Amino acid sequence: MITQSNNSPAEVQSKSKSVQSLCLELLLPSNMVATICKEIDYLFRDRGYTPMVVVWMFITQLLSADHSCQQAVTRLNAWRVRRGLGRLSSETTSYCKARSRLPEALFERLLSWTSCRCEEALDKAWLFQGRIVEMVDGWTVTMADTEENQEEYPQMRCHKPGCGFPIARMIGLFSMASGAINHLAIGPYKGKQTGETSLLRSIIDRVLPDRILLADRYYANFWILAYGEMRRIDVVTRVHQQRKVDFRRGLKQGYLDQLAAYEKPARPNWMSVEESADGT
Repeated sequence: MITQSNNSPAEVQSKSKSVQSLCLELLLPSNMVATICKEIDYLFRDRGYTPMVVVWMFITQLLSADHSCQQAVTRLNAWRVRRGLGRLSSETTSYCKARSRLPEALFERLLSWTSCRCEEALDKAWLFQGRIVEMVDGWTVTMADTEENQEEYPQMRCHKPGCGFPIARMIGLFSMASGAINHLAIGPYKGKQTGETSLLRSIIDRVLPDRILLADRYYANFWILAYGEMRRIDVVTRVHQQRKVDFRRGLKQGYLDQLAAYEKPARPNWMSVEESADGT
């Protein structure tokens, strides 16, 4: 269906600016960015590329169809011109340097802030039996091929030196009610204690009690279930593919539903004696 607007070009332009301003306020919580920078003692010069501006540029760069840094700078200059501010250089070097200087702690705190804001706006109809369900899942990411990244997140061993990119493993806790990522964990792709279950153990204490943690069958091991029990979290997952369950035996609860016992394994090297004792 095609409709015709009765608004004048000036009114349309005014509304367009209002929408752009609204999007800016939603995507650029400038006061919060400034507050976090102060709390983490991150000092910066009050020039064109402040952390508040760079965070907004970074977000809009990721959300736009064109992910280039050039478009991000062009978008910033258009925003500055509309507000009577001087244009910055069209070169992307300053923006890229300012973006690389942003500390990881800033984004971690912003992620926590946005997830809290999303939960504040939750409708009870979005909950499951009055409870928030969080889902955990993992993925891998590659990054710029720098010495610092290669040292912390080495490339895959199958690639020859200089022919691969640094790669990291990440997991996230997603709220099924709000759709927001509540928590993140990142680690090298290979090595001891770098698997998804290890990353989950590093952030599972951030899941609030009485919530439901939904996971795939990869997470169905004794210690993840024990951690959930100790923290009053209901872990819901399918049986691990290596665990065979005979539904012809045991205490049946319904069709393909029965009680299964997990025997406590030996204490792993990464676990303290106190934690092992609590996991009984």
